[in-house]
Amino acid sequence: MLALVPVLALFPAARELHAQVRDTTRAAPPDTTKRGAPPRDTTMVEAAADSLPGVLQRLGIDRLRLSSVGVAYGRVKPARIEATDVFAVYADYGEIAPRWRVVMGAAYWRSRFEESAGQRFADSVGSVITNPGEGTTVTLGTIRSTMLALTADVRYSLLRGRRVRPYAGGGVGAYAVNVEGAPISGTFVENSLDNISAGFAVEAGMDLRFLPNVSFDMQARYDLLSGTRYGTLRVGGSYIFNARGRQ
Repeated sequence: MLALVPVLALFPAARELHAQVRDTTRAAPPDTTKRGAPPRDTTMVEAAADSLPGVLQRLGIDRLRLSSVGVAYGRVKPARIEATDVFAVYADYGEIAPRWRVVMGAAYWRSRFEESAGQRFADSVGSVITNPGEGTTVTLGTIRSTMLALTADVRYSLLRGRRVRPYAGGGVGAYAVNVEGAPISGTFVENSLDNISAGFAVEAGMDLRFLPNVSFDMQARYDLLSGTRYGTLRVGGSYIFNARGRQ
């Protein structure tokens, strides 16, 4: 009987130890790490995420807000192509720094190659014809070129007047050129002239504001890209969403 006393004395201690182990097991979070897979080091990812707002703020990108949208019409004169009409739309995203504005745009034009350019091509083809008959000539039909340009410009306001604001700037863009015509249809010449390329542009113009929410724009622009170049004169108008907030 006396031998059972020490054993019985251990029961309260055993119950207390079991309760502590049970509470610890409940409080411990589940182990979601896959066996054999090393734990991910999120330090660099978290640091990059924390620094991103600061980078955007220093570049001024966090300040971009859609300020106005507009349309423009003008005349364009590409190299070796006849002058034609150009149609454009654009969106002003406001200032990224004092006096510096970001403007996104798209432009479209379509025209035919100059007769002199087509004749030079015809003469080169005729010069390689073997044993041409008397009076043999090479005649080309109409060859047309179509351009679609998507651009991103930065404009610097030379004068921040209330009604007249001259500016100068430049930008980059993506240009899609499609050339077509019966003389070159399905040939390597057509394939070589069709092109999608990057380019850049310089521009100068003037914003005129005589109404609270309406701005008129006059612009001269020159685009340079692989395979061609062209100058443009445009006039247009835009609607300003927040006339008081726009500087």
